[in-house]
Amino acid sequence: MIVRNFEYLLALHREGHFGNAAKSCNVSQPTLSAGIKQLEEDMGVEIVRHGRRYDGLTSEGMRVLSWAQQMYDVCKGLERELSALRRGIEGQFRLGILPGTAGVAPTLSIALAEKTPLLQQSVLVSGASSLLQAIRENNLDIALMHLEDIPGEDFDTHLLYRERIFLFHAARTQQPRSTTWDHVLNRQLCVLNSAVPEPIQDRLMQCTAQTIRTD
Repeated sequence: MIVRNFEYLLALHREGHFGNAAKSCNVSQPTLSAGIKQLEEDMGVEIVRHGRRYDGLTSEGMRVLSWAQQMYDVCKGLERELSALRRGIEGQFRLGILPGTAGVAPTLSIALAEKTPLLQQSVLVSGASSLLQAIRENNLDIALMHLEDIPGEDFDTHLLYRERIFLFHAARTQQPRSTTWDHVLNRQLCVLNSAVPEPIQDRLMQCTAQTIRTD
């Protein structure tokens, strides 16, 4: 109720007339006058110079007016935040992904649309360097990529999952269950470029073994 009375006081100061102030607040003049009188009782000071017509505010009233404006602005801000929470998140959401993870995009997009239907989504498919540059320039909100591709900068990261890369190799003898990149890079390979981190791609470029690269 006190916030409503603050609104009455702000309107009275703005309009300079009880009738016009009441009209701007969509209440009757007696209601507005009663609200300001209640405010004076609550504050324990005279806020409005009393007379046959509005004659301005007292010095104490000017102090109350200053605080009334602050509190009114805070309450309106709270109302906007609560309204936004009821509507849900809205605006643009820009996601960047590597070509090798493009298959994940529809799953993410559908799940996000179901939870936040007002969100406008866009998806950029590009290499790691381009995605990082887009984040630096504020052209992307989030990028789905390999942690190994992220330099030692102040990026907020979150591990979604640990990716396993399988090596298919025809051999007469039993092969070990796991191997190292040093062992793999010495073989003739057919590699999905976006499936391996950029540092490994750089090492592939230096290998003498024949390698087929594809996206």
